[in-house]
Amino acid sequence: MMMKTSVRTSRQWLLSLGAVAALTGCGATPGSTEDVGSTQAEILNGDAVASADVNVMLYTPVDASSGKLCSGTLLNDRWLVTAKHCSASVTGPTTRLTRGSDTRTAVAVVNHPTLDITLVQASAPFPDVYQTSMYPWDKQRLVNQNVTCFGYGLNSLPGDGAGTLRQGAMRIVSAADELELVPADSRNQISAPGDSGGGCFLNNKSRALLGVAVTVSAHSDSSGNLVSIESAQYIPTSAFSQWALPIIGDPSSRLFCNGRECVTNPRPLPNNVGQEVAWQPCPGQLTAFGNFSFDYEMTYDMELNYDKILVDGTFVTGAGTKTGTTSASQFGHRLGVYTDFSVQSPGISWLRARCPNDP
Repeated sequence: MMMKTSVRTSRQWLLSLGAVAALTGCGATPGSTEDVGSTQAEILNGDAVASADVNVMLYTPVDASSGKLCSGTLLNDRWLVTAKHCSASVTGPTTRLTRGSDTRTAVAVVNHPTLDITLVQASAPFPDVYQTSMYPWDKQRLVNQNVTCFGYGLNSLPGDGAGTLRQGAMRIVSAADELELVPADSRNQISAPGDSGGGCFLNNKSRALLGVAVTVSAHSDSSGNLVSIESAQYIPTSAFSQWALPIIGDPSSRLFCNGRECVTNPRPLPNNVGQEVAWQPCPGQLTAFGNFSFDYEMTYDMELNYDKILVDGTFVTGAGTKTGTTSASQFGHRLGVYTDFSVQSPGISWLRARCPNDP
């Protein structure tokens, strides 16, 4: 008899010490687990990925012979996002964050107050990180989009391939509180229990992180063995990006941009701020010299006539929402914030861009 269950990967693969060796390239094979509800797997039928890029493997020893394996995505060179249920014990020198041949430890964990989302800070910057832009727009725009998803762990059921980064082609079929994904084609590639914390990206050159893996809808046999995956659920980045931006930004910076989004921090702004940045809203969009256009939307609150924001080549003051279409070059888009010595302004609560080819 087949049984359908929704598996929340709140517990991880129990890996043998041999599996730990496999994670560092020694070629050992992961051990098995008796509790299918505790599996930490990755893209079933996935394709191996040569370069880790922004994809990080999290491994935390539980005891002398076992540990927890999850996936994550670097948002910049120090901060990565993963699932909260992966992070209960990731802080400390025993937790390894591995990207290709580079390994760091976790020194800070910030849990989202309500979502199964966590930000993890690495002990030192990872080199040559492709800045990851979180897709900030309405998740309903993503329905019927084909995406590419990444993860470390198992490549088949009941369990092979842990420790190898793989990717899979999937399609978003619904977007309620979470994005629901199914295989995009006959290869039947799908996330599995244990892909927790891994990310899915838009399939275009202005790539954006769309969501973080948290659960799967799975079928098991009468003995409780997992035999197939029907769909996977991801928390959309639009649900947490505003929360994440001030955390991952430079604490000394009053104007911080990460890909498609910018915020001011702290709120309210200190007096006597004068800062400009070269905003690159669509990482990877330009392959040569030139300009590209993008739509933007900004919500702001500045002291009328005294505190100002520079955007789209003009100064904005007061409170409200501004929308428009503007451009950026290889040098970015000039963005600035300025305050005087009187009333403290809240600043920019959110500035977001829609890049070419975004839904």
